[in-house]
Amino acid sequence: MSFTEKPGFWARLFGNNGSVNRDRQDAPVTGDADIARAKVVQAPKRSVKYRDTSLPSFSSHAKGGDRSVRSGSAMRRLRHAFTPSHPVADSRLFAGRRGLLDKVVSLLEDQHLHLVLYGDRGIGKTSIMRIIAELAKDADYYVSYTSCGRDTRFDSLIRGLANRIPLLYHDDFDPTDGAVEEGETLESLFHAGEVTVADATAVFEHLHGTQFLFLLDEFDRVEADSVREQIAELIKNLSDRGVPVQFIIAGVASNLTALFSHIPSIRRNLIGLPVTRLKAEETGHLLELGARQSDLDLADAAKSKLISWSYGLPYIAQLIALHAAISAVKRASNIIELQDVENAGQEAELEIGLRLSEGTRSLIENECRDWRFEALRDLAVEAVSGKDRLSSTTLDRLESSTREALIREDSSGPQFKEEAAIPYILLLSRHLEAAAKIEKIA
Repeated sequence: MSFTEKPGFWARLFGNNGSVNRDRQDAPVTGDADIARAKVVQAPKRSVKYRDTSLPSFSSHAKGGDRSVRSGSAMRRLRHAFTPSHPVADSRLFAGRRGLLDKVVSLLEDQHLHLVLYGDRGIGKTSIMRIIAELAKDADYYVSYTSCGRDTRFDSLIRGLANRIPLLYHDDFDPTDGAVEEGETLESLFHAGEVTVADATAVFEHLHGTQFLFLLDEFDRVEADSVREQIAELIKNLSDRGVPVQFIIAGVASNLTALFSHIPSIRRNLIGLPVTRLKAEETGHLLELGARQSDLDLADAAKSKLISWSYGLPYIAQLIALHAAISAVKRASNIIELQDVENAGQEAELEIGLRLSEGTRSLIENECRDWRFEALRDLAVEAVSGKDRLSSTTLDRLESSTREALIREDSSGPQFKEEAAIPYILLLSRHLEAAAKIEKIA
């Protein structure tokens, strides 16, 4: 039966009975309302589509509302509480890093320095940047956040920053100036050509009225060395002139020089701060905050297992915790138990495995099955321990074919070719723990 054959459908659509509206198809169109109604009733008929009930369904509506008692508000709460796919934006869910945050605030406020945050991917740099931005805004800093990409150029980067700052903050303009009242920005002061370091310095050195904080995230993705050199030169110029502008730059790197190879001239103006793995108590705090936000309790055994399997990486902790919380909600429990965590470990393993090439995933799994996994596990731990490079001693424990397939050499030393290999190996290493228990029992 089609929709047009269902009187109830037409009654709900037009607030009347279906026959009246069908009769109006031949009536003269005299106004906007009639035109709109005519277009609707003359639309092609479409048949009801009956979906196979064995297929999965979404557990909640995108516009709000629960499709089942099981899923609704609880699922939405835990998806907000555990966020492995994006940085923490809610300070209420930010755990640990108190010492690092205190250091950042002190260096910004007391010494007016520029900062570089560096560390491994998934260690929480972007979350830290977001929290710093929130703290700075609370102190009336003018904060501008930019996420860099491989094609980022100095010209577009500076124009983007300047375009967010009203001319009101330039000391050559008064509040009553026409350009200020029309909402123009600093970007209007640049000429049509490429913006140079000298151009940026000439505009930014006239800033006044507050302190400006420019956050440049994912700086490691910038491929052009010239951009790094230009940012370093700009930082030096602004520092030498006492301009109220400070940069915080974050990127994946094992040390400061990996992000800035040209830093001798700005050494006294810029400090690098490593972002390291969470301590066990910090990971525990992160998990407790997420569970509380989800209105769930976390059993002690489940918490201990989550801490052990995460290796201090917020990304892995959030990912496993999310799947464990979903497991608990699906079985209508408000307690995350050990079994939920073990189920979640398998789900997380499958999810991260999909981010690897087929060859890399198969090779890692074969190493695990063939009991040659300890060397890979030790290398993955080294990779997230803040060391400058993987140790040759551990690398020599790999078979030559495995090393050639998984490890590459670059200017900073040997590294994993695929970044996702690191969390995947760490997750798979939980099987070594299970194997050790079996051997002990035997």
